[in-house]
Amino acid sequence: MYKVVILISAFFCYFVKNTVQSLLWLIVTFFLGALIMLEVGSEVLAIILVLVYIGAISVLFLFVIMLLNVRKVELNSLIINYFPIGFFLGFLLVLVFFFVGVKFFFLGFNYDLMYFG
Repeated sequence: MYKVVILISAFFCYFVKNTVQSLLWLIVTFFLGALIMLEVGSEVLAIILVLVYIGAISVLFLFVIMLLNVRKVELNSLIINYFPIGFFLGFLLVLVFFFVGVKFFFLGFNYDLMYFG
């Protein structure tokens, strides 16, 4: 049940227009991730996730969002200016992932490289 709701909340976190609402959906996503960790049996990681990410990082993000008072017009002009370089870097990242995946698919993983002794 949590897994479906965490996917929906992550979807809303990305696609909501208001940044404060997006942050609130991010808090819901973190909380559901902590519930999944409790379900698996890692209570310490769940407590750390709640205390650190929800308690500190999300409050800091909310403070920065409120302090900066980001406007949509400023963001749209910046996106248009940086789109070509972002597209190029994204293409390079996808290309690297593709070649690494092909290497591991055809050659396998070399476990000897993991040991330094």
